[in-house]
Amino acid sequence: MTDAEGNRQLNHDHVDQQFWWAFPDGHARRFRVNAKAYTRTMTLGLRGKGASAVRIVYTVCLAAGTYTHSSILARHGWGWDYGGRPLGTVLFWSALTFLDPLVAGLLFFRPRLGITLLTLLMLSDVVHNTWFIYKYGGIVWMVAVQWIFLIFVLSTVRIVWDAAQQEP
Repeated sequence: MTDAEGNRQLNHDHVDQQFWWAFPDGHARRFRVNAKAYTRTMTLGLRGKGASAVRIVYTVCLAAGTYTHSSILARHGWGWDYGGRPLGTVLFWSALTFLDPLVAGLLFFRPRLGITLLTLLMLSDVVHNTWFIYKYGGIVWMVAVQWIFLIFVLSTVRIVWDAAQQEP
């Protein structure tokens, strides 16, 4: 479809705004803003601001876990056994160094898979760490924070899942 001057017109369902940008060398260029693409970018790929905000909270918490496990490995190295802890615990905690950022990335690039893995990761982490505190003792507030995050994930996962299902 073209206008009276022969310029191609786009369907207004896809383009909301057009604007001119003046460059320092004096030339100008017209840009078209695709409202759907802009909205998708500003909401980090998911429909709805609520789903995006929740996904950001998930990512920040996973980043905190990544920092914790990475700093332990940086301080003590791969051969450390966390002070004589069981091999399964050592392997699990060391694996979280890679699993936490992997899940955080999947929340952006493959949201439904990321949400599923986040839920499984937090369930296993909380169950394991609760067992560990019960059996060996330790810093209870850290596990309490993980319980709070697990409750947050379980209570908000539907918001993010529904938004992710609406994506093409």
